[in-house]
Amino acid sequence: MIHSTGGVRALASAVVVFVPMAEAQELQSDTGVTSFVPAEFEQYNPTTALDMVAQVPGFSIDSGEDVRGFGGAAGNVLIDGSRPSTKSGLEGYLRRIPATHVERIDLVRGADAELDMRGQSRVVNVILREGVNSSQLNYSVTARQHQGGRASYDVALDWSGQWLGGDLTLSYNQYSWGERSYRRERRFDASDEQFAFRDDTHQTLNTEYIPGFEYTRDFGDRTTLRMNGRAWTGMWSLHQALEDYRPTAMDELHRFERGRIEEDWWGMDFGGDIERRLSEEVSSKIIWYHRRDSFNSDQRFDDYLLASGFLGAFNAAIEDYFGESILRSQTNWVLNDKHAIEFGGEIAYNFRDADRTFAVINNQGDLPDAIPVSTTKVEEWRGELFISDVWTPFENWTFEPSLIVEVSEISQTGDAEATRTFTYPKPAFTATHTSDDNHQWRFTVERRVAQLDFGDFVSSVSAFEDNVTSGNPDLEPEQAWRFDVGYERPFLTDGSLSFVARYDAIESVQGYIPVTASNGAVFDGPGNMGDGHRIQLIAEAAIPTEFIGLDNGRLDLELVLRDSEVTDPVTGENRVFAYEQPVYFYAEFRQDYPDQQWSWGFDYGQGSTNNFYFIDERGSFERGAGDFDIYVETTRFFGVNLRFGADNVFDPTYRRTRYIYDGPRSDDQQIARFVREDNFGPLYYVRLKGTFS
Repeated sequence: MIHSTGGVRALASAVVVFVPMAEAQELQSDTGVTSFVPAEFEQYNPTTALDMVAQVPGFSIDSGEDVRGFGGAAGNVLIDGSRPSTKSGLEGYLRRIPATHVERIDLVRGADAELDMRGQSRVVNVILREGVNSSQLNYSVTARQHQGGRASYDVALDWSGQWLGGDLTLSYNQYSWGERSYRRERRFDASDEQFAFRDDTHQTLNTEYIPGFEYTRDFGDRTTLRMNGRAWTGMWSLHQALEDYRPTAMDELHRFERGRIEEDWWGMDFGGDIERRLSEEVSSKIIWYHRRDSFNSDQRFDDYLLASGFLGAFNAAIEDYFGESILRSQTNWVLNDKHAIEFGGEIAYNFRDADRTFAVINNQGDLPDAIPVSTTKVEEWRGELFISDVWTPFENWTFEPSLIVEVSEISQTGDAEATRTFTYPKPAFTATHTSDDNHQWRFTVERRVAQLDFGDFVSSVSAFEDNVTSGNPDLEPEQAWRFDVGYERPFLTDGSLSFVARYDAIESVQGYIPVTASNGAVFDGPGNMGDGHRIQLIAEAAIPTEFIGLDNGRLDLELVLRDSEVTDPVTGENRVFAYEQPVYFYAEFRQDYPDQQWSWGFDYGQGSTNNFYFIDERGSFERGAGDFDIYVETTRFFGVNLRFGADNVFDPTYRRTRYIYDGPRSDDQQIARFVREDNFGPLYYVRLKGTFS
């Protein structure tokens, strides 16, 4: 059964799932913690902690936001009350924990001074069993068939046991993908007369190998060591066959292109922490994280005219080496029954060392292009101090004030030279009110600073689009004041409704702007467009379907409405942010038949058209009929979980329209319109999961 110590419904960016009505009624109490024992998950035949967490009512996994620092990237899953010391994804971490090692799972709503959940309104705390001395091997094998009859597969193996007095998990993942996509593009001139039809086929192959480990050991009653690490190596290749007919698909072949991209990479990361409980009220932790990556890409595209032969070619050679290192110290002090304080500091080092060569070749030889900022190294040193408090001033209210002060220096050498220093104070305050009938209001105001992508400091070239994106040594982090108001309440006893209204007042909005190279040439490049704002309304509903006769079913719905405004750096006019969908809708349904040991379900996602902008071009993306996936699974055979599924069932046509201008868009001299349609086809798969003990 579900052992309930709470049922406060907190605001969260999560879709709530269904639990049987009689048991869900037990969730209602006033401490904010609901405990689930392993027996509650038996109908799902879980093999890992990930399988169990995925079925927790009122929760979906969030690995954390792409913000600066380890502390800012907090996810919403805890292990024995602490955040995993990794930035490699919570789902992979949970997948390496056997289900048999889980004592219980606590769903925590609102703030809890004893848990490392600051900044999160809802977390899952996975409590592991003590003294487990058995070994176990979990396996998962997936075989897929892509469009065009191409096949790919995944293999995941996780062994858990004991070593040197601690718990050790060894994992191995092997991943492949073999997609084939078909593209058709119609090109129109300034008078909107079609002058070309391009038939383009892309065939890709991706393979990656990822071994890893996790290790936990207690030293006495007060000290715990946790470590985790991974290594990876992989490759990705693309082969292109493009044919250009003039003026329509029914006319003669005019030119053709053959292209290939060969990429390979390797990397590793190593993280962990040492926690020492100094007293009943005070604990201290040292956290570290270290990651290094190497990436190489070889590209060649050849153009031929049917009438005269070789026309030209494009060559690219890319070698990037990049990484991140973080060291963090934090101390937690439960001052009294009203205050729990956390304070500490963090230092980090990030870098990208890029060496990229681009060249255009014609029938007379090799002509290197003058691409700016193609060989460069970017480094950042960053330090921060932080303090926060979980304050319970009176009944039904929790306040969470916090302050982070960050200082950083970003330097760039090579083709671009720059050194800049930034100081960012980042205050935040959250107030949560939970009424006796489990309605919850949450109010948040916080200062946010975005994480820079160091790839934006170096130039890149797209052979598919025939454009150059310049690196920008003057790029600054986007900053914002965020204001949130959220409300959540129970619905139909065992479901819930939640609403979030969010306003972001943004400074130094990041987007593509004109960047002037040292030789005076102007390119599109990432930069800061000035101030802007974003408004979002998020509504989520969890609907148990018993009331319409579908027992053991759940329907989860999510609707996101979004609007924004920023000044276009080319036209000077106000417009929305690029690449953001004004409307997004998602629905997911699952129904279980425990006695017959089978389940089925589907999900559907659809978003509205979004736009993009460059100096001499603007465009839009449309997503056709939307993404519909369906599956059926059973546990009736040999104690394994067997799933048959189909993804992208409707095979939607993704349409991209580009409007090309003769000079900057501000001159309003459109000379062409390109309409491209992509189809990726349905994907069929079989997945087998099980356990050897």
